[in-house]
Parts: sequence; C-alpha cells; structure tokens
Amino acid sequence: AWGWGSLVIETSPPVDPTLLRDRARDRINPNPPTPASAPMWSEIPAVVNLPTWLWITDDWEPIEEIENQGFVTVVVQARPVQTTWAMGDGGGTACDGPGVEWRPGMDESATDCAYTYDAAGAGFAAAVSMQWTFHWWLNGNDMGDFGSVALATAFAMDVAEIQAIETAN
Repeated sequence: AWGWGSLVIETSPPVDPTLLRDRARDRINPNPPTPASAPMWSEIPAVVNLPTWLWITDDWEPIEEIENQGFVTVVVQARPVQTTWAMGDGGGTACDGPGVEWRPGMDESATDCAYTYDAAGAGFAAAVSMQWTFHWWLNGNDMGDFGSVALATAFAMDVAEIQAIETAN
C-alpha cells in the first residue's frame, strides 16, 4: 500500500523588522568625541585673529551591529556625519569630518575645520558635538536612515591677545 503521509511544518509568527532594528541600534554606543586643537586647548591659549585648528582624535568609522531572527536579518550602521564646535564666545563652526590634525610646517589652508576668535578671554566654556546617523538594511535591502544621536564633550578654551609695537628704523 502506498499513501501520502502528513508533513507538519512548524511556523513561527512573523518578525517585526523594526523591533530587530531597534535591538541592534541599542547595542551601538559611540563614545563622546575627544577634542584637540592647535594650539592645544589644554596647554597653550588660542590667539585672537589667528585660526585655531580643530579636530577630534577619535576614529571616523561606522559602527555596525547585526540582529537575526528566523529568515530576517537586520544590519544597523551608525555613521559619523559632522562635528559641531561651540567655542564659548558665542561663535562656532560645523565641520563635515573629524578635522585635520595639525603638524609643524603644515600650510594654514590644510585644515577643513578651524575657528578664529576676535576677542581674548579666559576659560571660554567650549564644546564639541559629534553627530551620528543611523542607517539600516533588511535582508540586504537598503531601508535608509532612521535617526541620529549627537554626543558632546565640554572643554575650557583660553584666548590670548598678542601685542605688537611698531618701531621706526
């Protein structure tokens, strides 16, 4: 005798991909940025009317997490997007990257992130904020951006004025 057996396939309820996305996102915890400047803010004052180079010493690389459940795979990536510098005198600048670390002999135009103070002062309450944008993929399909986070680090900036004396020959 020949007959059909019964085949039982166990199924699970559908997975909400946004739940997996949010789980993966919750595991991404970028560190607040580490500011640096030339002149170095913690050692030498900036100077009025001379550009102060600004950069962060942190990696400018995406952070990625993966979450799987059943046949659903979600990849979430946090991408660094911008640094915003509040320089403590009411001004500031936004930079599309980490900035360029200053080294002796570099041309003034070699930086893409600088700020020029127009008045001297001690202990300006400055801060740098680094913005991260979250992007995700569902089973390899690009699902776009879904939020962002900005992390900040405060520091104190002293600004000096250099006096020049004109003399006749």
